[in-house]
Amino acid sequence: MQPPISVIIFVRNAASTIERALASVIEQQVPGLELIVLDAGSTDGTVEVIRRYAEHIVCGAVRPTAVRRRPSMKGWSARRAR
Repeated sequence: MQPPISVIIFVRNAASTIERALASVIEQQVPGLELIVLDAGSTDGTVEVIRRYAEHIVCGAVRPTAVRRRPSMKGWSARRAR
C-alpha cells in the first residue's frame, strides 16, 4: 500500500481562481490523494466555492485570525532541521 499524497492549498479571497485549482487537483485521479484546504478568512465567496467540493476535501479550515499576522513556518523549518 502506498502512502497518501497530500495536497495542501492555502487560500484567501480567491473566489475567481480556487475552483480551477480544486478541479485540477481532483482531476489528477491519484489513488490515496488527500486534499486539504486552509482558508485565511476569505470574504469574497471563496468559502462557498470550497464547500461545493466538500466531498473531495479531507480537511478544511477557516482561520480568520491568520489574516492579522504573518504565517509561521516553524513547523516546516523544524522538519528540515532533522
